[in-house]
Amino acid sequence: PKSCADLNKQCGEWPDGCGNTVICGLCNRGRTGLPSTWRTQCIEGRCVDYCPPWDERGYWFTSDLEKNPPSLIKNANLPFLKQQNQQYLTPHEAIRTCVMLCSNTDSPSSTSEIDNSLRDELCSCGTTPTQFLRSNWTLEDFSSAHDLDANCAKSKARLALTLSINDTQPICCPYYNQTTPRPKMWKRMFFMMQKSYEGEYFAHTAIGCGGFDECETFARQNGADMAVFEIYNSMCYAMRNVFDLETSYSVTKDNQERYFFDFRA
Repeated sequence: PKSCADLNKQCGEWPDGCGNTVICGLCNRGRTGLPSTWRTQCIEGRCVDYCPPWDERGYWFTSDLEKNPPSLIKNANLPFLKQQNQQYLTPHEAIRTCVMLCSNTDSPSSTSEIDNSLRDELCSCGTTPTQFLRSNWTLEDFSSAHDLDANCAKSKARLALTLSINDTQPICCPYYNQTTPRPKMWKRMFFMMQKSYEGEYFAHTAIGCGGFDECETFARQNGADMAVFEIYNSMCYAMRNVFDLETSYSVTKDNQERYFFDFRA
C-alpha cells in the first residue's frame, strides 16, 4: 500500500492503491511563521496558507484572478498570473501586494491607478516586513513546511518567514491567543483540577474567521453534545455520547488553547 509520502499528500484521506484508505491527517496552522490571523486549508491533499477574506472575494485562487483581476492585483505586476501551474497565491505574493498598496497611500498621483477602498478593505498597513520580502520564497517553500515529516524546530518557513501582527499584510482573521476574551459559555478543557469528560469525536471542520461562534454553529448543526474549539489549529470538533468522569485532572493535559461548550448544561 502507498503511504501519504508516496502519494505526495499532506492531509485528507486517500486510496492507498490496495483497496483501503490512508489517513494523512489535518493541516496545522502553526507550521509557518505567519501570525494566528492566517488560516490553513487542505486542497487536493496539500496544506495551503491563506486569508479567508481574500478567498471569499475570489482573490486567492489564480483561476478567479485570471478571469477578473482587480486593480490591486494588476498594478502589483505579480508573476503568478503568468504561472499556469500555480493555483493560488503564496503569502509572499499577497504581502508584497499590500506593501505596494500601503506605500502609495500618501501619493496623490497613484490614486487613479489603484483602488484605495479595496486596499483599505483587504490590507492592514504597518511596518514593511523587509526580511520577509527579501526571502522571495515560492509556493513550494511554504507548502513543504506542512510535510508530515517536517521538523518544525528546523523549518525555514517557521524560523525565517516570521511576520509580526504589526507588519503590513493582508487583513485575515481576528487575532486569537490565550488572553483573547471568549464567550462566557466556553471553558478551558483539560485544565488542572477541573472535571473531566469522555466522549466520541464524530465530526470536525476547519474554522475560518468565525471563531467560537462558527464552531458552536457547526457543532449544533451536527447534533453534538459538546463543541471543542482548538485555537492553535483553528479546528472545531463535535462530541457526542459525552459523560462526566468521577475524577478530575491532576495536571494540565494540553497546550492551553483548547476550549469546550457543553450543550447538555
